[in-house]
Amino acid sequence: MSGMYVNVVNYGADSTGAKDSTAAIQNAINAVEAAGGGTVYLPEGTYKVKPTTSNSAALRIKGSNILFKGAGKGKTFIRCYAENMRYSQVINVSPNGGTWNSADDGNYYSLSQDIPKTPTNKIYLSNVGNLKVGDWVIIRSDRTAAWINEHQMSGFWSASVNPTTMGTTFYRQITAVDKNSKTITIDIPTRYYMKTRDNARVYKVTPKQQNVGLTDFSIGNKANSKTNGWGEEDYKTSGWGEEDYKTSGTGAYDANNAFLIKFALNVNCFAKNISTYQAGNASQIHMISNGLDLSQCRSITIDSCDFSHPQYEGGGGNGYGMNVCSQEALIKNCSSTSARHSFSFKYAYTSGNVIYHYTSTNPKYGSDFHMYLSMSNLIDNEELNGDFVESNVRPYGGTAGNRHGYTSTETVFWNTKGNY
Repeated sequence: MSGMYVNVVNYGADSTGAKDSTAAIQNAINAVEAAGGGTVYLPEGTYKVKPTTSNSAALRIKGSNILFKGAGKGKTFIRCYAENMRYSQVINVSPNGGTWNSADDGNYYSLSQDIPKTPTNKIYLSNVGNLKVGDWVIIRSDRTAAWINEHQMSGFWSASVNPTTMGTTFYRQITAVDKNSKTITIDIPTRYYMKTRDNARVYKVTPKQQNVGLTDFSIGNKANSKTNGWGEEDYKTSGWGEEDYKTSGTGAYDANNAFLIKFALNVNCFAKNISTYQAGNASQIHMISNGLDLSQCRSITIDSCDFSHPQYEGGGGNGYGMNVCSQEALIKNCSSTSARHSFSFKYAYTSGNVIYHYTSTNPKYGSDFHMYLSMSNLIDNEELNGDFVESNVRPYGGTAGNRHGYTSTETVFWNTKGNY
């Protein structure tokens, strides 16, 4: 990675693990971001970090063209010593601002023809407006009542519950524009049908963050010391709703929706040679809840990473090795041990992903396609040790009209090996 090179020790980070290094490492990241990119290097040693506020990350990378690099797995250790990690991460890679849900410029282009079931690179529009080669676009249709009925999901899904964000979605780049035929050509084919009936449309969403890599370190959470409240539903807050009746103050509440690493709203990023570790805990606990979250990203590579041994494996999305909510990702040579789900796919914008050579060992439940029709993914050469992979109709979720329902379609499982 060209650009500025900084060693976090020169910014005051303590590689002995005795003192907090959060501010020092963040200052090093900020310096590289201000320079337009470069490398943040963590030499061999242990670095203590923790979020500075609730519902935040200990370390945040929001710029592009940045390599965050250690000396190697088992050499550089990042230890998060906060016990309350509710909705927090140790490392968060995401831009300031950005969304897939609205156009950057306020312009929306309706499709004039349905997208067929077979993949296509050509999209027919009512007009091409100011669309041009190189633009990044969202192609999306709504989850309408008619679409729900076609999938026999009446009672499971409702058109009144997040109809736009739950609809089929592709993130693509325009490679050609033909104003005469009113068509655009996209870099990667579609992977499911869309209908003009369902408000199928195209709009511009420029990537706000690109080319960030995390590599060559071990990472872990300090275990939460609370002995009460580690049950399946003990992550919930106090309240009156069906999903909202437990009290705060439990260990599960502190662990709920914590992740070691989160990528969100970025493209062309990677994580490589990263493993969890026991992080000084008395028992075999590496992470307080979840490992890796990929949220609304495209073209992410996850290579030779292991996310294992969560403390909390309860409901509400806890204890997962990898949470895959992105598209066109390559996950290869990775592993997970003793998670709730080693990996899990969610949402109708999760398509075109490839998992190659994943080793899953003794999860609480199977690796799975979890909710809301993630289509056209490939699981190749997975090794299952006391695990299974599930794609099913799941009658779970919050309330009627918002059940998990069909979890995938047109997905391939190839060369799967089960050992016991």
